[in-house]
Amino acid sequence: MSQQQIKGQRVRVLIVDDSATARVALRGALGCDPSIEIVGEVQRAESVLAMVERLRPDLVTMDLYLGAHSGVDVAREIMQTLPTPIIMVTGGDPRHPTLVYDALRAGVMEVAGKPPSPHHADYEHSRQALARTVRTLARVPVIARRSARYPGARESTDTSAPKWSRPSALPSRHRVRSDATRRPTPRLMVLGASTGGPPVLCQILRGVPRGTAVPIVLVQHLATGFTDGFARWMEAQTGLSAVVVRERTRLEGGRIHIAGEERHLQVTSQMYVEPDEGPAVNFHRPAIDVLFRSAARHFAGDVLAVLCTGLGADGAEGMRALFDAGARTIAQSLESCAVASMPRRALQLGAVKRCLAPEEIAAELRSLA
Repeated sequence: MSQQQIKGQRVRVLIVDDSATARVALRGALGCDPSIEIVGEVQRAESVLAMVERLRPDLVTMDLYLGAHSGVDVAREIMQTLPTPIIMVTGGDPRHPTLVYDALRAGVMEVAGKPPSPHHADYEHSRQALARTVRTLARVPVIARRSARYPGARESTDTSAPKWSRPSALPSRHRVRSDATRRPTPRLMVLGASTGGPPVLCQILRGVPRGTAVPIVLVQHLATGFTDGFARWMEAQTGLSAVVVRERTRLEGGRIHIAGEERHLQVTSQMYVEPDEGPAVNFHRPAIDVLFRSAARHFAGDVLAVLCTGLGADGAEGMRALFDAGARTIAQSLESCAVASMPRRALQLGAVKRCLAPEEIAAELRSLA
């Protein structure tokens, strides 16, 4: 049964974790949702692929470690042979804070924190959020990953050029106009991403030339506890300096300024960014819309904005504000997204000047010297 056919039926989930306690907790957190069915549990890494082949679940939840084995390696094997949506449900590892981002490069669609104890005040909120993610991602089609040409993209077994690399492959209703004339170098770059975002942001920002005077500010939706690891991973992968903004911070050219946990990130002048504790926007805090709107207020058309893969609509309204202010607005091409909801909504609002694959966006950024 295809993932499109499960609409209206229960989502069949396979739990993979070497801890019996964790498996019981996940079964309790997900099993009480009437739209989710736990079809099996696996403890040993060596048994995972056979169980996926036998049960054909709609989605797999997997821990970062499976005894002496890495959940990243198991996820990579699944995506190469029996492509299935995978959510890494883990507490992370302070010894290897960037390992979860290797999982995303391997094809994992999302990383989520393990739910707290049922007696914890945040348990019900966390349980519902995890169940909502499971229900949504189970319905996202995935394709076998046979190579590493593009970290983060869903790759076809076709050895010809992937569709997302050809601008002509964009459906006519999604073609957008490019700027009629070459614009001056922007004074600020802002990016937003959600599901599937870290590998895409990494590839895009590798295009930023060293020594650029343009500050970079981004919001990536992440589970609590993974932001510091994300910043370190971005530094290692892009060669750019990265900082998690936890207080009023001066903008620096060539530095990645990253939204912290449970706080929005706003541009407050042409020189500073700072966190904001306002309410969630589009169910998110930090929200991409908050960043994009603040950039439109303070930089108007002197902004290059990029909206990447993700669930929901966060960033679309903010991109419209930037578009109206004259900014250069780029959406990740729908074909290259793990989940295309956010860029699609921006396109529907008429907020996008260019729609490009990640490697094409990286090429655009090479002009920021």
